[in-house]
Amino acid sequence: MKDLLAGAATQWDESNVPVDAFQKLGAGIIDMAEVMRVAKEIGVVQCHVEQDQSPAPLDSIVQSINHFRVLTASPK
Repeated sequence: MKDLLAGAATQWDESNVPVDAFQKLGAGIIDMAEVMRVAKEIGVVQCHVEQDQSPAPLDSIVQSINHFRVLTASPK
């Protein structure tokens, strides 16, 4: 799972992906609550959080995991 910067293009060739295109979970525009709802509905049992580029990787994963915990704790 990863989030997307508001206004970022969604088509790139692998050699020119903007450094800030992908964001920590909850810091971008992807409706993660809806992603989780559909994942639960179709029986997904695992997911992985990915942060492509971050100036502070440990801070990024902490924020993403905390956001993920909020999403999975909600009764939706």
